[in-house]
Amino acid sequence: MQEYQAREDRFLCTPELDENSTDTQREMWKIRANNTIKREELLEANLEAMYKVVMSICDPVLKDQVRNNKSYEGINERQDTLALLKIIKKTMYSNREDDTHMGYNHVIAASNYYRVQQERFQSLQDYRDQFIAYRKVCEQLGIKICESEDGAANILKREKIVNPSQQQKDDAAKKAVEEHHAILFMLGTDKYKYGKLL
Repeated sequence: MQEYQAREDRFLCTPELDENSTDTQREMWKIRANNTIKREELLEANLEAMYKVVMSICDPVLKDQVRNNKSYEGINERQDTLALLKIIKKTMYSNREDDTHMGYNHVIAASNYYRVQQERFQSLQDYRDQFIAYRKVCEQLGIKICESEDGAANILKREKIVNPSQQQKDDAAKKAVEEHHAILFMLGTDKYKYGKLL
């Protein structure tokens, strides 16, 4: 989650304007500033939409536990997706101060993610939001899905990298994970609509 927040911070970095800048540089600054504002608005809209999706995939018991959290009212008013995921993590880990069901909760979260399917009349955007929400819940719980040394080695082999550096190994591992998620996403799409494409 910290890595995700860091990426968002870089994404929304406000451009700086030098006091001695030329007219052209000032115009370029205005364009970049406007683009930053648009990205902020888009991010806010996406996070708000994701908040509703995350709540929708919680079962009734988990929803009650989340709503009973003392921080929930403020989080709900702000539609704060990141804070909501933290409550879900705490709730699923502790299960009312009892770790007995932590393993069970992890299995349910991973199982939900692997079994998510696009419903017959569900839009592709809604399915994507639901898919990402399940994935983020797993990531917030620390469940390492799709990570495999063989996957990274296969990426390096396909790219014909014989003696990879550590950076290349790390990049290959991340690419293998994203490839796994992409395949899982495609397999869950509506076969009536996209079967021939797959």
